[in-house]
Amino acid sequence: KSLVNQRNVLAQVLRKASEPRGVVVQNDTENEINSISILPPTPPALPGISAPSSSCERCYLNRECMLNAAIENSDLNCQPSNKTHKGLLQHFTGHLNDAEIEYLKTWDRLIDLEASGATKEITKAWLKTSLHRESTTGKTISSLVIDDSSMDEQHDTSILTIKLHRSLDALTTTALNDLKFEIGSRVVLSTDGSSVPSPSASQRRRQIFSLSRATIKAIDAMSVYIRVGLSDFRRIRKIVHGGVTPENVAEEGITFRLDKDDFAGGSSTLRQNLVRLFTSDILPFTTSSSTSQETMTRMQQRLRSRAPHLRRSIIHLDPPQFHCISNDFLVDTSLANDFSALNSDQQAAVRKVVSAADFSLIQGFPGTGKTSIIVFIARVMIALGKRVLVTSYTHAAVDNILLKLIEHGDITEQKD
Repeated sequence: KSLVNQRNVLAQVLRKASEPRGVVVQNDTENEINSISILPPTPPALPGISAPSSSCERCYLNRECMLNAAIENSDLNCQPSNKTHKGLLQHFTGHLNDAEIEYLKTWDRLIDLEASGATKEITKAWLKTSLHRESTTGKTISSLVIDDSSMDEQHDTSILTIKLHRSLDALTTTALNDLKFEIGSRVVLSTDGSSVPSPSASQRRRQIFSLSRATIKAIDAMSVYIRVGLSDFRRIRKIVHGGVTPENVAEEGITFRLDKDDFAGGSSTLRQNLVRLFTSDILPFTTSSSTSQETMTRMQQRLRSRAPHLRRSIIHLDPPQFHCISNDFLVDTSLANDFSALNSDQQAAVRKVVSAADFSLIQGFPGTGKTSIIVFIARVMIALGKRVLVTSYTHAAVDNILLKLIEHGDITEQKD
């Protein structure tokens, strides 16, 4: 009970601490100009570290906790009740210098700001009608009905697929795949223009927003397939089948809307990546004098050796290193012919990437052939037996590169 109470207090304080601090937003509605001023943040009022250190030593979040203590400049040595935490703080943050702590503090705050803005963004979407938001932003799909055939539980799996298509009464005929949705997009499912009764007959009928958070599995001109969790699936099925709704009242003929959630799950991933950047090279805390190097996995050993180098490159901006190479990297005749067709700047970019010991950046104006160069570099790496990861802010950009690689026969298209 004591632990639960401490968790509830901490959750409440963290919610307040994550609110934007030192941010001034000025809106000029006449000229439609928004200005944002970033000021020094006021320190969040986080609770002190609990006195018993034995629990902290075994806690699975002691790594994150000590990083937060370093961010807030907590001088544990000056606090009698926290003197026993000196070893934990030194273990997880003693390898960081002032510049790295400042970088950590800055990005922790920026993630707070983005998370706060993302929460408000999806809420703003519901203040507009689905038809208006679909026509102006392309980030909403209106007037959807659920295909009844997809409402049967599919082998009782934890993730299920639901098919939705345009209602016959829809006021728009825009093809769904012409909107800003693609495979993998995070979306929020809500009722659309259909009010769901409240528990009491005396209360006004209302819609349900954020009925489920889902991911798009497939999309075409008239239909969209979304993946949802089992609990959300059962909740949706109760509404569609006219069974027991969340308010225990049946409803028929419900239409739905999908709103794109550009920031879904982003802040938690960013925070975890930030923790890994600063502590992935640090072993878990132990009071034992014996080394645990032998118990580390191969991946943990790689991260431990790589993390300091990443911090030097990302935080201290150490310049990239390059090896000397010859034309031998063009191991394939077709690659050599395609390389000779590139202009001098493109050839230099290819050489830089292939000779890079750590990383290389390619910059260029739109239309200068960056995508073509990425495709060619991927082909070269594949020919050299290297593994290639292609990632982008949008799925469409990745699909574009993969399609070009398929055209060249470097990869094989696989069907689900």
